[in-house]
Amino acid sequence: MSRNWIKLKDRFCDEYQKGVSESIGAASKHVDMLGRTRCPCKRCNNRNFKKLEIVANDITKTGMVETYTTWIHHGDLMCSSSENAPVIGGVNIP
Repeated sequence: MSRNWIKLKDRFCDEYQKGVSESIGAASKHVDMLGRTRCPCKRCNNRNFKKLEIVANDITKTGMVETYTTWIHHGDLMCSSSENAPVIGGVNIP
């Protein structure tokens, strides 16, 4: 999924809203027992856990942290800088 929408200035355009919807879909698979996930909006910066609907509103209102393109808190695996293999617990996975 492309993350270019994160840098769009018009947060109410179709492309941005589609990106928000797709990110909420990905985040929905990574919620805690209360149905909350980390909020990647500029204000929360993944520090606060919120319900998905509130996360979607926050991302639309305040924008998403533009550097959060590898969604480590929402399902993406970390990749090493020297290889494109996923890294789990400091170990490259082939």
